[in-house]
Amino acid sequence: MKRQFTALALVAGLAVATVAIAKPQYGYTITYYSDASYSTVVGDGEFTCTGKWKLYNGVKTDFYLESNEIEC
Repeated sequence: MKRQFTALALVAGLAVATVAIAKPQYGYTITYYSDASYSTVVGDGEFTCTGKWKLYNGVKTDFYLESNEIEC
């Protein structure tokens, strides 16, 4: 019984480690707009291939467009 538990714990640990090191398949830029007209830019940022979010300028809003997808 103890061996089965140890084996199960090892498999579970490997599964968690695999998920933790997973990288995104692509990166992209996001442009934020002031309202639903999408006419005034108020911020921009990037989701990188390393899985990090960078806000370069301005602010985030609910009105945004993703563009420039880059394969990682």
